[in-house]
Amino acid sequence: MMDNTKKRFIIFLLLFIVGTLAGIFGYLNAKITTFEDCEKAGLLVRSIRIYDGNGPIEKECVLWSGKSFFKEISQEQKNVVQPDNVSVLPAPFFPTQKN
Repeated sequence: MMDNTKKRFIIFLLLFIVGTLAGIFGYLNAKITTFEDCEKAGLLVRSIRIYDGNGPIEKECVLWSGKSFFKEISQEQKNVVQPDNVSVLPAPFFPTQKN
């Protein structure tokens, strides 16, 4: 059985490691200030969402800390006119086969 001193040392060591990791991740999260930085953040990124282009937002990057960054559609992309032979649906289309 472990004596009291060893138990305290192990608990202190575990708390020190957890605290150090939390400080490092907090510092790295604070350095991210743009969408491009967020996109390159690797393990700090929780999700990157790509939108369908019907709204003003093209992509969203969310960190594990809860901070999110948006990439808006550029003015050139807003001015692009769809050709007449292309239909744009407001909802997703799921093709099905008839019997």
